[in-house]
Amino acid sequence: MRILPLYLLLVGTPLLGLVGLLRVGERIEAPSAIAGTWAVDSAFSRAVARGCFPRAFAGATAFEITQSGRFVRLTANDAAATTFEGRLDGGALVARGARAAPTTALPQCAAPRATELRLRLLDDAGTQQLAGSWGLPECAACRALPFRATRQLAG
Repeated sequence: MRILPLYLLLVGTPLLGLVGLLRVGERIEAPSAIAGTWAVDSAFSRAVARGCFPRAFAGATAFEITQSGRFVRLTANDAAATTFEGRLDGGALVARGARAAPTTALPQCAAPRATELRLRLLDDAGTQQLAGSWGLPECAACRALPFRATRQLAG
């Protein structure tokens, strides 16, 4: 008779733990899948040419996103292959790029600054878009520029 309580303890405890883990896991949501090629809105390049931002990214017409869970890397198709690394939380993406010197005559923004993309994932009638802003968070004199990109279908 002493074996029954021991059996219940050694088998029942792990089973209760497994049931608890499955219950907790029911509430976990996978991040949106955004990996792939995205075309940059052409108005963005024109705005960068007039702003106080690094010119390298201004030539980008598209970028590639690689994703591992909620962590993402964006690589632009510009001459410098500009990269941004960040995180996707819900539908919000925040990614920072390498430090670059802005092309401006403003003395307070002459030093190299980190660039930042703040985007929201939009899904309008089956067309995925990333919309938000590209800016230099360390430079108050440079206003963030509106940014929009549309997912390109493979094929």
